[in-house]
Amino acid sequence: MGRRQGPSEERRAAILAAAEAVFTDEGYTGASIREIARRAGVSSALLYWFFPNKAQLFAAVLLARIDTQEALEFPPAVLDIPPEVFLPRLALGFTSMINQGTQVRLMRLILRESDREPELTSILSQAVTGRVLGPLRTYFAHQMDLGRVRRANPDYLTQIFLGALVVLMMRREIIQEPESRTWDVGDYAATAVQLLLQGILPEPGTAPAPVELPEPVAARRPPRQVQRIPLEE
Repeated sequence: MGRRQGPSEERRAAILAAAEAVFTDEGYTGASIREIARRAGVSSALLYWFFPNKAQLFAAVLLARIDTQEALEFPPAVLDIPPEVFLPRLALGFTSMINQGTQVRLMRLILRESDREPELTSILSQAVTGRVLGPLRTYFAHQMDLGRVRRANPDYLTQIFLGALVVLMMRREIIQEPESRTWDVGDYAATAVQLLLQGILPEPGTAPAPVELPEPVAARRPPRQVQRIPLEE
């Protein structure tokens, strides 16, 4: 039996539900804190007690929507799940989540408002890094330490993994490209993960060798000119 919510948790949930509706209807800029509070049945002062500003409220709405889908959960036990088991499950959950109608509307709102609302971009960046990018980076780094994944920059692996999934969402739901909307999302996620695993898993019976990353161009030095001294005859 689940734990019953207290009055504080119920009010917070009511605020998030009202905020999601108002943001979806009015956009971020047009959304009024007073209207959100009215729909939630609380005072504006109480709303500000939970969420100091509108950007943090929107970030909380987005994260609450992610939590509802249960697609991006990283409990401690996840760290020890092999990548060939965990990554397909994560990819399928992620693609299912981003194709939900409410999630798509929130993403469109972010793209539309981000240029005019730099505070919103900053808050969302912190939220996404803490909830998704950071935990996934930690997972890849831990799998490297266990010898299950080839040594590489874990930030790059995180970007490669999520990038393939986010681009699909952009093509299908933001650009609404007809061709990509005919694809099977589950089959796409499985293919993307399979190709990634082929590149990062070590050969059976071998330890993953360290990857030598190229030196940044700015740090490269021109080759030294060696002066040739003619030999005396």
